[in-house]
Amino acid sequence: ALFLRNKKNYPLLFLCWLFFISLLPFSQFLSSTYCLASERYLYLPLFFMFFSIAKLREQYFDPIKNQKKYLIIGCLTLLVLAYTYRTYLRTNDWKNSTTLIKATIKSSPNNLYKGFRTNTLAQETAQYKLGSDTKVRSYLTQAQNYFHKALKEYKEAKNKYPYEPIILQSYGLDYNSLIIKSIHLISFRTFIDLQDNNYKKYLELFKPHLIHIENFNLGTLELYANLLVKNNDIKEAKKIFLYAYEKSPISPFILISLIRFSRDIEHDLINTKKYLNKALKLYPYSKEILFEALRYYQMENNLPEYTRYSYLHGLRTHSAFFYREALTGYLQLKDLDNAKKTINKLLALDPKDPESLYLSSVYYIRTQDFKKALELLNEALKNAESNNTNTEKIKKLLKNVENITGNIK
Repeated sequence: ALFLRNKKNYPLLFLCWLFFISLLPFSQFLSSTYCLASERYLYLPLFFMFFSIAKLREQYFDPIKNQKKYLIIGCLTLLVLAYTYRTYLRTNDWKNSTTLIKATIKSSPNNLYKGFRTNTLAQETAQYKLGSDTKVRSYLTQAQNYFHKALKEYKEAKNKYPYEPIILQSYGLDYNSLIIKSIHLISFRTFIDLQDNNYKKYLELFKPHLIHIENFNLGTLELYANLLVKNNDIKEAKKIFLYAYEKSPISPFILISLIRFSRDIEHDLINTKKYLNKALKLYPYSKEILFEALRYYQMENNLPEYTRYSYLHGLRTHSAFFYREALTGYLQLKDLDNAKKTINKLLALDPKDPESLYLSSVYYIRTQDFKKALELLNEALKNAESNNTNTEKIKKLLKNVENITGNIK
């Protein structure tokens, strides 16, 4: 009402409203978002806040004494400098992946997040060889310490505050869910640290919380089922996999787990095919599902389908190995059109690879383009010798082609 009395106040009122309107999409009123808090949510609101302060200064403090105006300008300048300095520090955090992850560990609000991000740091260090095995194991140990602290804190908090807002369950932030997440992350170590194979220890951690199995997310159900498999409790593992499938029949990683369980543990190719067909129908471009398809058809000794899915997997992953598998299959099937298409993809990846050149030459021999075959074989031989790789089969085929071309002449 105070703003509406004077039309001069309308722009200021509008700016104030813009500040709150820009916060509305992240306020959980219109729709829930998984990320409850993030600094990026304040980029636009901060712009409106500074603009409003500037407008307020112009409208109400211009008529007053200069020293008060300068005081306000000084405060605003200090605020801008503080934000500038913080932005500079933040750019250093983004120097590389290691500094970024370490920065997020420092800013993490609780031990669960600290442990999760330390785990990420360990995996990043191992994957890209950014440090020694000792450093990786040190990070893993730090992560476990954080997870155990988090587990202890959440158990204590659950006993202290038995009644929680129901809305927390929808975000997985109630104490039961947080306890289960802590156990999940503690147990996950056995899948990234090959020296840690005490599966019973982790199964015991889950045991008291199975009464809250409805709070287990799909990832935790999958992890728990895989721990049961490693502990040779196949019957119970199957129940958990099927419960997860019933909970979400379109989850790609649950479908992949069921494909692997049916194929590798139960040796049931009928059920494997059922889950595989559904997965391919839902996710025809998934690299992981295409890989499971080619593995299935390899077990079935189905060369046409194995070749087809090898090509598709190579197409999605740009893998020379799977392109070579596809090319070998197409040549055996005498499907020269698809073989030529595969050669184009394969040589585009690495035109100097001896194995790729050797296989490509076989295609040209089949099409009786002996000149091109000789060219590829000579190139393959030269590259193989410079790489100190086996040249016996290349020399053998080269000699055969030279004999053929000699006889033709």
